[in-house]
Amino acid sequence: MPEAILSKQTTIDTSNDSIVIIDALEVIAGGRTLDVTGVTEEVLNAGHIIIKETSSGNLKPQAVSGSTYSTLPAGHIYEGVLV
Repeated sequence: MPEAILSKQTTIDTSNDSIVIIDALEVIAGGRTLDVTGVTEEVLNAGHIIIKETSSGNLKPQAVSGSTYSTLPAGHIYEGVLV
């Protein structure tokens, strides 16, 4: 299960929120903790694809290679979009 590490500096960039997400048709009340192990980006913007590891149920941001998303890893499914 992912854990929240609260000692790291947090950056929140909402500059694209109104551009990327026009209507939030379905959301998870209270949100979820993302497993960001191996994520190199300092900021995850709204609109980032979220995937789910089927064996553990952990939610993770889809990996990015350059300016495009990497292929979906084995044992994962698409779960939603970061809002």
